[in-house]
Amino acid sequence: MVSIITNCYNGEAFLNETIQSVLSQTYADWEYLLFDNCSTDKSAEIFKSYKDPRFKYYHNDHTVPLGHGRYEAVKLVHGDYVCFIDSDDLWLPENLEKQVAVMEHDSCIGVVYTDYQKFGVDNSMRSTSKKRLSNNQ
Repeated sequence: MVSIITNCYNGEAFLNETIQSVLSQTYADWEYLLFDNCSTDKSAEIFKSYKDPRFKYYHNDHTVPLGHGRYEAVKLVHGDYVCFIDSDDLWLPENLEKQVAVMEHDSCIGVVYTDYQKFGVDNSMRSTSKKRLSNNQ
């Protein structure tokens, strides 16, 4: 199982799209944890509106820096693998399937990352990451 974590602070503007990109994954063995970092918007309401039993909501009692929030969220997961998706990010549908396949193919691999594309309100999209690392780096 993959544990997916979204650390969220007032992420309502894009959270539905982020959630939809998680739900569209071709790999379905996952749990999804929203670590709410004391949001004052409708982030909690949005996340809780999804009635998927794989969704887990955690409300932190005070705002913490992102790194600390991720550390706290990782303590709450049950999966064999852990990944992060920010509340304004999107995944392509085969993201988890491809990453899990890499991890399960070679037990020496401990971290998998992907290229990314930046996009914004002007609807422009450009590829921004092309560097490739071998298993030895």
